Amino acid sequence: MSTVSAWVAGIVDGEGSIYCSGLPRKYVSVTLRICMTSRKLIQYIHKNFGGTIYTRDRRAPWKRQYDLVWSGSDVLPVLLKIRRHLRLKGPQADLACRILALPNGHSQKTILARRIKRLNHRGTHA
Repeated sequence: MSTVSAWVAGIVDGEGSIYCSGLPRKYVSVTLRICMTSRKLIQYIHKNFGGTIYTRDRRAPWKRQYDLVWSGSDVLPVLLKIRRHLRLKGPQADLACRILALPNGHSQKTILARRIKRLNHRGTHA
Protein backbone atom coordinates (compact mmCIF):
# COMPACT_ATOMS: atom_id res chain seq x y z
CA MET A 1 0.00 0.00 0.00
CA SER A 2 2.98 2.33 0.48
CA THR A 3 3.53 2.74 -3.28
CA VAL A 4 -0.17 3.40 -3.85
CA SER A 5 -0.20 5.85 -0.90
CA ALA A 6 2.76 7.73 -2.38
CA TRP A 7 1.07 7.85 -5.78
CA VAL A 8 -2.21 9.12 -4.28
CA ALA A 9 -0.26 11.75 -2.32
CA GLY A 10 1.16 13.00 -5.63
CA ILE A 11 -2.35 13.18 -7.07
CA VAL A 12 -3.54 15.12 -3.98
CA ASP A 13 -0.56 17.51 -4.26
CA GLY A 14 -1.36 18.19 -7.92
CA GLU A 15 -5.11 17.75 -8.34
CA GLY A 16 -6.46 17.74 -4.81
CA SER A 17 -7.47 20.16 -2.10
CA ILE A 18 -7.73 20.03 1.67
CA TYR A 19 -10.09 22.66 3.01
CA CYS A 20 -12.49 23.53 5.79
CA SER A 21 -16.05 24.73 5.74
CA GLY A 22 -18.14 26.17 8.51
CA LEU A 23 -16.12 29.32 9.09
CA PRO A 24 -16.71 31.52 11.05
CA ARG A 25 -19.02 29.26 13.05
CA LYS A 26 -17.67 26.98 15.76
CA TYR A 27 -18.54 23.81 13.87
CA VAL A 28 -15.74 23.22 11.35
CA SER A 29 -15.79 20.42 8.78
CA VAL A 30 -12.68 19.16 6.95
CA THR A 31 -12.88 17.98 3.34
CA LEU A 32 -10.37 16.28 1.06
CA ARG A 33 -11.22 16.46 -2.65
CA ILE A 34 -9.57 15.21 -5.83
CA CYS A 35 -10.96 16.59 -9.11
CA MET A 36 -10.00 15.29 -12.55
CA THR A 37 -11.40 14.18 -15.87
CA SER A 38 -10.07 10.61 -15.70
CA ARG A 39 -12.85 8.36 -14.46
CA LYS A 40 -10.51 5.34 -14.35
CA LEU A 41 -8.06 7.06 -12.01
CA ILE A 42 -10.83 8.29 -9.73
CA GLN A 43 -12.32 4.79 -9.60
CA TYR A 44 -8.92 3.25 -8.80
CA ILE A 45 -8.31 5.67 -5.94
CA HIS A 46 -11.88 5.10 -4.72
CA LYS A 47 -11.33 1.34 -4.73
CA ASN A 48 -8.24 1.73 -2.51
CA PHE A 49 -9.22 4.67 -0.29
CA GLY A 50 -13.01 4.92 -0.31
CA GLY A 51 -14.74 8.28 -0.47
CA THR A 52 -17.68 9.43 -2.56
CA ILE A 53 -17.55 10.02 -6.31
CA TYR A 54 -19.44 12.95 -7.83
CA THR A 55 -19.77 13.64 -11.56
CA ARG A 56 -20.08 17.08 -13.11
CA ASP A 57 -21.07 17.52 -16.73
CA ARG A 58 -19.60 20.68 -18.16
CA ARG A 59 -20.26 22.61 -21.33
CA ALA A 60 -18.16 21.99 -24.43
CA PRO A 61 -15.23 22.07 -24.92
CA TRP A 62 -14.59 20.83 -21.37
CA LYS A 63 -14.72 17.16 -20.45
CA ARG A 64 -16.86 15.63 -17.73
CA GLN A 65 -15.27 16.12 -14.31
CA TYR A 66 -15.07 13.52 -11.56
CA ASP A 67 -14.69 14.52 -7.93
CA LEU A 68 -13.63 12.07 -5.24
CA VAL A 69 -14.54 13.49 -1.84
CA TRP A 70 -13.88 12.53 1.77
CA SER A 71 -15.44 14.61 4.52
CA GLY A 72 -15.69 14.60 8.29
CA SER A 73 -14.23 11.55 10.01
CA ASP A 74 -13.54 9.85 6.63
CA VAL A 75 -10.70 12.32 5.95
CA LEU A 76 -8.37 11.25 8.77
CA PRO A 77 -7.62 7.66 7.66
CA VAL A 78 -6.74 8.87 4.15
CA LEU A 79 -4.51 11.67 5.42
CA LEU A 80 -2.72 9.29 7.78
CA LYS A 81 -1.94 6.95 4.85
CA ILE A 82 -0.62 9.65 2.50
CA ARG A 83 0.79 12.33 4.83
CA ARG A 84 4.45 11.30 4.77
CA HIS A 85 4.42 11.42 0.97
CA LEU A 86 2.80 14.86 0.58
CA ARG A 87 5.22 17.51 -0.68
CA LEU A 88 2.99 20.53 -1.26
CA LYS A 89 -0.08 20.03 0.90
CA GLY A 90 1.65 18.60 3.98
CA PRO A 91 1.01 21.70 6.11
CA GLN A 92 -2.72 21.63 5.28
CA ALA A 93 -2.83 17.88 6.07
CA ASP A 94 -1.14 18.45 9.45
CA LEU A 95 -3.60 21.18 10.38
CA ALA A 96 -6.55 19.08 9.18
CA CYS A 97 -5.42 16.18 11.38
CA ARG A 98 -5.20 18.54 14.36
CA ILE A 99 -8.73 19.83 13.66
CA LEU A 100 -10.10 16.30 13.40
CA ALA A 101 -8.54 15.39 16.76
CA LEU A 102 -10.42 18.19 18.56
CA PRO A 103 -14.00 17.89 19.84
CA ASN A 104 -16.80 19.74 18.00
CA GLY A 105 -17.16 23.32 19.11
CA HIS A 106 -13.55 23.65 20.29
CA SER A 107 -12.37 27.23 19.68
CA GLN A 108 -8.99 26.05 18.33
CA LYS A 109 -10.74 24.47 15.33
CA THR A 110 -11.62 27.87 13.87
CA ILE A 111 -8.05 29.13 14.30
CA LEU A 112 -6.59 26.05 12.58
CA ALA A 113 -9.19 26.23 9.80
CA ARG A 114 -8.21 29.86 9.10
CA ARG A 115 -4.59 28.75 8.78
CA ILE A 116 -5.61 26.19 6.17
CA LYS A 117 -7.55 28.89 4.34
CA ARG A 118 -4.47 31.14 4.30
CA LEU A 119 -2.29 28.29 3.01
CA ASN A 120 -4.80 27.61 0.23
CA HIS A 121 -5.00 31.27 -0.82
CA ARG A 122 -3.97 31.68 -4.44
CA GLY A 123 -1.24 34.08 -5.39
CA THR A 124 2.03 35.09 -3.80
CA HIS A 125 2.57 33.96 -0.23
CA ALA A 126 4.64 36.19 2.01
